[in-house]
Amino acid sequence: MTRLQFDMEQVAGLARHARAAPERRMTIAQRAEIYGEDRCAVPQPGEERLAPPCLWLVKDEGIYLMSPGVHPEPEPGDRPARAPVAYASGFDPTRDDRMAVWDRARDAVGGDDFAEAIPAEWVDAAVATRSPEFVLEFGPDAIGLLLPAASGDPSVVPPAP
Repeated sequence: MTRLQFDMEQVAGLARHARAAPERRMTIAQRAEIYGEDRCAVPQPGEERLAPPCLWLVKDEGIYLMSPGVHPEPEPGDRPARAPVAYASGFDPTRDDRMAVWDRARDAVGGDDFAEAIPAEWVDAAVATRSPEFVLEFGPDAIGLLLPAASGDPSVVPPAP
């Protein structure tokens, strides 16, 4: 299991963005749940209105959380807005050598790039603990939320069904 730690303030801001967005993109897994395995590779018309508020845990050049909320088109002449992200501690390629971060990310969560939906309710649960960090446990078959328990020992919230 790999522990991924994120700044709680950044994560809470991403969750607010995801909830406020009128439309959201879907991961392939979310699309498969709604449309079936045979139609999950291609975005379906109108799916942006069906996607639930969540965050995406993404691994590409680094490991980060992002809002799947659709950003409005930029005004003519403006640069497109980049989606806000919160990098996991130690996995930010903008703060460390890109190749070193890529190697650490590969070692931590595997070599393939991915985007996995993280329930917005997990952010709510973590915010309620007043912890300064949002912590996920990444395993070979599941991702869980790690919450500080009253006893001081962390407890893992199992993945959502």
